[in-house]
Parts: sequence; structure tokens; C-alpha cells
Amino acid sequence: VIGTWFVPKGTLFWSAGTEITCDIQGWSVSLADYCVLVYNAAMAIVFLLFVRYSWNEEDFRKWSFFILCSPPLLVTLLNIPSFRYYKYMNYNGGTTWFCTFTPSPPRCSLTPGMECNEDNLDIYDDYFWIGLCLYFLVCSIIIYACVRLFL
Repeated sequence: VIGTWFVPKGTLFWSAGTEITCDIQGWSVSLADYCVLVYNAAMAIVFLLFVRYSWNEEDFRKWSFFILCSPPLLVTLLNIPSFRYYKYMNYNGGTTWFCTFTPSPPRCSLTPGMECNEDNLDIYDDYFWIGLCLYFLVCSIIIYACVRLFL
């Protein structure tokens, strides 16, 4: 889902997509970004368990299902409130090469006097706060794991 092919045709170089491919790319990129963060936190915890608490492969196998399956489940559950706004994946215009959760037309929320196509612009704030909470959660877990490891 990488590249400009999924962006609606005519907006970027080599763009050949439609609104549907833009939605697919936008949600894939959004969920993948959060999954990467949460998996990094999970790896930090696994590292802590192996180094600090002398876990072995048998201990890891007991908990591997939880450790490896919880990040995508957590990300999906925290993003459920945003899923009902799936139609608001749009090309951002100029600064990115992919579709993202942004109002259309590009930069309408930043340009005075320009009207956005969406009725409720607060959904973008909600999506931002969900993301910020996920970043805070992941950073907290990693910092906690590091502090527990070295103290």
C-alpha cells in the first residue's frame, strides 16, 4: 500500500487510484503506524523479560500469543471510534504521497474563507487525540521497561 498509485488519479505523479483505493491506503497506513509503535513497546517488554527476569524460550512460548497478538488488537480497539468516519480519508496535498485522515479539499481547515466538504471537523481532533494517547501509552511502556531494566 506504498506509493502514489492509490491516490486519486490526477492528483500526483503516477497516481491511478480512486476514492476507494485512497480509503484503503489511508486506513492501512494509519493502522500500520500505530501497530509499529505498539509492537516496539511489546519488544521492549520481551527484552526486559529475557534480560532482567531471565526468561527462556519456554516462558516466552507460554505468553507469546498474548505478546504478539495484543498490539494489533489494542490498535484496532482504540481506533474503532474513528472507523465510522472511513469516508474522510483524503489526499493531503503536497506534503505527503499517500492518503490520510484529513479534510478535503486539501488544507481547507487552514485556509481562511475556504469551506471544507465535511460537516463535522471535530472528528479530526478526536483522531489526533486517539493517536496522541497511543503515542503516550507506547512511550510510557518503553520508558517503564527501560527504567525497570537499569534500576
